[in-house]
Amino acid sequence: MSESISQFERVQKLLAANAAENTPPVRSMDDVASVTILDFSMIDFEPEYLDALCLFHNLKSLAICIHAEDLSFLSSFPRLEELDLVCWNKRNCVDFKYFACLKELSYLYVSGGDISSIAYRNLDALTELKHLRDLRLHEFGEVDLAPLAKMPWIESFFCGYADRVVHPEAIGQISGLKELVLIDFEVDNLDFLDQLDRDLSLDLCAIRSKDIYRPEQLTRFRNVDISESTFADQESEINLTIE
Repeated sequence: MSESISQFERVQKLLAANAAENTPPVRSMDDVASVTILDFSMIDFEPEYLDALCLFHNLKSLAICIHAEDLSFLSSFPRLEELDLVCWNKRNCVDFKYFACLKELSYLYVSGGDISSIAYRNLDALTELKHLRDLRLHEFGEVDLAPLAKMPWIESFFCGYADRVVHPEAIGQISGLKELVLIDFEVDNLDFLDQLDRDLSLDLCAIRSKDIYRPEQLTRFRNVDISESTFADQESEINLTIE
């Protein structure tokens, strides 16, 4: 009995930190099943409360900021459709293998937070997520985009504040891509832009490249925004929007 009460108290403390709106009241452990959205993005989540978090098996949306190396707790949420994760640890590495079990995931945002140049492993694990439509990678070191070539179902892709991006040509192989946002990283060339559909919504900012590709060549896109970008020898701020 005392263990059950303790567990319920931990759930209540967890919910007190939840920033999601319209979370149904949890008056007993039976009510946990009715909670589908939790938001802990405004706090540093304490790992000691993971056992309580893992009781919410019916979650469809989770936002969490956590210091952790082991993200296996995500397997407790098989119905998860949206995940917003800021993660850092002593190894300065995020392992994407932990996301492979989230078969219903349609939105994934992963960030290394304030740790500059955090590394990652096993990005190709995301090729198992056939429902994933929106992928966002934020604050990593060198990002190898090669796995994207095996993910034609992606509709929106964001990559920002990386040190360097390699194999950007994989972006051009995402046949279903409708929105592309690239911000503040170094890349060898921009040839992949020639492969993109002209109806794509394109946003480029502070991309450092030796490519001779110039902004005026982007006029084939119906909707493009370029700001604070450098193409070849152009260093001045450029803003171009085409309707």
